[in-house]
Amino acid sequence: PKVDAIRGIAMGTAMKVVIQFSRAFWPRDQALVFVPHGWAAQVWFRHHDAVATAFVCGDQYDLAKAEPHEQLFERFLAQLRTMYTAASVAAATPIAALVYDWQRNEHVGGAYSYPSANGDVHRRALAAPVDGLVYFAGEATSFGTGCQGTIHGAIDSGVRAANELVAARRA
Repeated sequence: PKVDAIRGIAMGTAMKVVIQFSRAFWPRDQALVFVPHGWAAQVWFRHHDAVATAFVCGDQYDLAKAEPHEQLFERFLAQLRTMYTAASVAAATPIAALVYDWQRNEHVGGAYSYPSANGDVHRRALAAPVDGLVYFAGEATSFGTGCQGTIHGAIDSGVRAANELVAARRA
């Protein structure tokens, strides 16, 4: 039943392209930028260690997934040059970079789940405890809250699983 439930939950595709720079060149209070028509739809920033992360999803993911990592880094740098001045990006030397593609991880198979027809049926089946011994949580086990595919759904499902465990131990 768990395998059928997993197969019945819709899974999105996305990758992160992460570059750490010698220094941050974005505003100190900037943590997230939505770029609706950009190569990366979202760019996340951590100022304390000068890390910028591109979240590449949807059609852009489909195009990017076959590209070499060096090309992905170059695409991200090009987007950053359109968001900030080319000189400010050039003044911050990339010192480390990586690409993480959830679709290529055999144990994950995608970036996040999303609502779909009959999705709650599969989410409930995945969330169901096994023999009162194993309890499941995570955004893919979130149902009925509208928070599927989000950190909120993951947190809510963790609280649900913990409450189920406590109730089972009291019974």
